[in-house]
Amino acid sequence: MAIASAFLFSPAAPADFQISIENGTPVARTEALAQTVAMVQFKGGGWCSSTFLSSRTLLTAGHCAEKKKAADLTITLQNKDGSWEQRSAATLTPHPQYSHTVGWNQTHYIRNDVAIITLSAPFSFPVRTIKLTQAPALMAAGQWQAITDAGYGYSRPGAGGTVLRRGSMEGRVTAIEAFEQRLGLDQRKNAANQNA
Repeated sequence: MAIASAFLFSPAAPADFQISIENGTPVARTEALAQTVAMVQFKGGGWCSSTFLSSRTLLTAGHCAEKKKAADLTITLQNKDGSWEQRSAATLTPHPQYSHTVGWNQTHYIRNDVAIITLSAPFSFPVRTIKLTQAPALMAAGQWQAITDAGYGYSRPGAGGTVLRRGSMEGRVTAIEAFEQRLGLDQRKNAANQNA
């Protein structure tokens, strides 16, 4: 299973967990993963990764939405032919129970680290989507398993941040259905299924 970041999974070593993907393997633009993971760029600099749930809906980390508005985001994706396209965000919805606190020793505690981005318009070329509900079928809830993650990260500190890279880590599935209900994704899926 590939996903843009570890935000649906509990990291194997929370104290040592890094939110960047360092030293991963570059993903070729012709691979399916390259049309599944998009870059989210911020006005003023910086970026995050996101994963397509539909042609206009993306999942990203909640800390990427912290103190941001939809107007602050540009979503960038590379087509198989090497061309790049950008789209603006129509909405940015962090998890309603997202929290980010800093402890006395400067340790960051982030809970419910997920957000939904809705694009103003779909990309002109096909994207590949993931289904959140695939995860429980593939991995027994609560059991640690190897997963593949992908995102725009560093090849080394200070270099290569705009390169899509894949890596692997240990993770476990958390309560996806509850998350879908809180953000209304279950209602969107039902509506999409009725219109299909």
